[in-house]
Amino acid sequence: MASYSSYGPATTSQSDVPTKKAKATSEEKLTAERLLKFILFNEDRADVHFLFPSETEAVVRLPGHKLILATRSSVFGAQFSGRFADEDECRISDVSSDSFREFLRYLYTDTIEATELWVFAELFYLSEKYMIHTMKDDLIQKLNEIMGKHDVLELLTPPLSNHLTKEAVFNLIDERIDHVLQSPLFLQLPKEVVKDILQRDSLKCNEMTIYSGMIKWAEAECKRNDWPADGEGLRRALDELLHLIRFPAMSGEEFNNGPVGKGLFEGKEAYDLLLCINSLQTKKELRKMATVGLTTTSQSDVVKAPKKPKVTSEEKKAPAHPTYAEMVVASISALADRKGSSRIAIANYVLQNYNVGGDSKKVNLHVGVNLKKGADSGLLQQAAKVAAKKAARKTTTKSPKEATTSKSPKKAATTKSLKVVGKKTAVEEKKAATSKKSTVKTAKGDSATLKAKSPKKATAKSAKMANSDSSIPKAPKKATVKVLLDGTLV
Repeated sequence: MASYSSYGPATTSQSDVPTKKAKATSEEKLTAERLLKFILFNEDRADVHFLFPSETEAVVRLPGHKLILATRSSVFGAQFSGRFADEDECRISDVSSDSFREFLRYLYTDTIEATELWVFAELFYLSEKYMIHTMKDDLIQKLNEIMGKHDVLELLTPPLSNHLTKEAVFNLIDERIDHVLQSPLFLQLPKEVVKDILQRDSLKCNEMTIYSGMIKWAEAECKRNDWPADGEGLRRALDELLHLIRFPAMSGEEFNNGPVGKGLFEGKEAYDLLLCINSLQTKKELRKMATVGLTTTSQSDVVKAPKKPKVTSEEKKAPAHPTYAEMVVASISALADRKGSSRIAIANYVLQNYNVGGDSKKVNLHVGVNLKKGADSGLLQQAAKVAAKKAARKTTTKSPKEATTSKSPKKAATTKSLKVVGKKTAVEEKKAATSKKSTVKTAKGDSATLKAKSPKKATAKSAKMANSDSSIPKAPKKATVKVLLDGTLV
């Protein structure tokens, strides 16, 4: 068993191994190709020979190697392991020696050197017989290269058509349909083959070219059957093939000069087809306009609209008014009502002093929402303090005339004292009702003196209360703050 060191020097790095392996495989491949080309058609080491008894002019013996042939084809493998295992000769009668020679060349070297179409037809047959599936693709590729020198329709005529599939030929026809329709062999094709060609959706040509070729074929068909080559005779020759020509794909001018001019369509039939063609053309033009985005001018004539300059944050317009929260606080401070400012008064002040529009309902709604938020956040307490201070300043800065004209605290005190007296006499009456015995015993003068004394005491107390109320302006503060915190203004 060989050691690992025998495969290369110990100093070889791993990065060098793939390069040396690739170089070694390329050299082996070149050696194998040269070897296979050398032993191809070589009698040396050949263990089988192919004979062609149908060729009487000369005996042809093509040498081969069973190992190589059995490796390339499972049919050869089964043949050489069966009854032909000990035989060294195989007789080939279904193809020519030239075709089989090219077949062996492909099995040994994967190359095709044939240029004749009939050889290609037999090679297609041999690839199917010996199940060499990759050979078909290589044959079609080679046919595409040499088909400029030949007519594809030759592959559809016997005996070539016996060894070639129709699909393989039609794939070649798709690429060269223009030449096929102008070929003299196309005029000789039977109607069934022409129908198979027209039914293919992969034909690479316009519909007018197909129509011209079909008219030539129809005229040849009329000549073969001794029919007149007029509109009726052409329709009779075309028969079902007429419906395989796509007339709506033509232009209106082509339809009038072609089918209508030949007499294939007349009257209402021609009118309906022409309407269909015009509608399809209109749709195509509209699609082009939609994709291009232009009607009559070219793209070079279109002047692009200048882009709008970007507006920076500094250039943006300032809002027309402050926020409603700021306006509500400013309104309360400006109104400075000792009894508190109502929502309607605040809304009217906002409407009169700020640019908020003329929608009073919208303003009232915003004012109400911000009043509630301000009461919850405590913002209105500060506004109430400011308003109270302003109100106090107004009362202290009144003129002497206003002070003299205003009601004296004595009158206010008397009015309040009367209310207090009334309350106290009512209480005394209740006490007198509960204690009748004590009132009966007392003298009338004593009870009168008691009644007279009570209002004097009450008036003195009420005067003190009035003087205390007028000297300390704290009552409006408490009333205003309380109302604003509740969210409703009185």
